[in-house]
Amino acid sequence: MTTLARKVRRVVPVTRDDYRRTQRPLVVLLHPATGDSLAEIEIRELGRRKGPRISIARLFTMLHRQAAGIPAPKGRRARRIG
Repeated sequence: MTTLARKVRRVVPVTRDDYRRTQRPLVVLLHPATGDSLAEIEIRELGRRKGPRISIARLFTMLHRQAAGIPAPKGRRARRIG
């Protein structure tokens, strides 16, 4: 597996699913692991400064649970995965 040396930024166009609503393209940022922090992914709308960040390990766990058909945890404490 390749390790990231610097931030990677990609813009993903969004198709219009509703004629009344226009959506902005999404920006996906991959942040490399530094020291004690894990590699993270950030997804936000184009034009916004910051978006939610999640570690790659946590994202992998969430997608794996979804593919296995396991329902999402409920409640504040149970919502934390990984």
